[in-house]
Amino acid sequence: MSIKAISLTDSAASRIAAKINSGEIMPGQRLPSERALASELNVSRPALREALQALQSAGLVRSRRGSGWYVLEHGSDDGRAALSTWMALQPIGDIVAVRRTLEPDAVRSIPATRVADVAAQADELLKGMRRALRNDEPELAAALHSSFHRTLVQFASTRLHRTLLASMIDSAENTQLELFRTPQADLQSLERHRWIAEALDDGDVEETARRVAAHLEPAFTYTGSERNQAEEEAK
Repeated sequence: MSIKAISLTDSAASRIAAKINSGEIMPGQRLPSERALASELNVSRPALREALQALQSAGLVRSRRGSGWYVLEHGSDDGRAALSTWMALQPIGDIVAVRRTLEPDAVRSIPATRVADVAAQADELLKGMRRALRNDEPELAAALHSSFHRTLVQFASTRLHRTLLASMIDSAENTQLELFRTPQADLQSLERHRWIAEALDDGDVEETARRVAAHLEPAFTYTGSERNQAEEEAK
């Protein structure tokens, strides 16, 4: 299928996706018939089919032969799998740079009534990272690190925001694994996550977001002075 330059506000695909992301059309629900949907969106049937194919590729809908088009359950990983495969091909520096923009905004979306719960989750994951590194289990530490960041962004305002961040966090796991396998860099990484968790423990979401942005430096750079401080505090 060829990719055409289209206006997002006028495209059938974007309007259907907006209905799905807003909850107007719920997961598992059958879409209206193609005839009715084309009429509602004021597009031709061929244009509608092209839009539905695009949404299927994105993991939002699926065609069932003889039954019609259905919205995929949120738990379906069809779209995320395709996105993760594509994301894994991108330079890690580019991924971190985009996360540095998107992740703090997601942190700011944590509802005031849920800050304490998110802080408790983050604290437990941080403790798990420490234990895993003490037990020489860097793979487990890296997986817990991904969970730590996914916990911080779980209340991002849109499904797209959450999906993009989850994919980028997962794609960076191998890079984090290398950090956890590197003496001194592993301690510095733990220190930065403790720094983030402390702000969340204080209930300061804005400061937490600022610290997340500071943590997501290009190429995960670390300074000697910070490394020495981390070593001292780890003793």
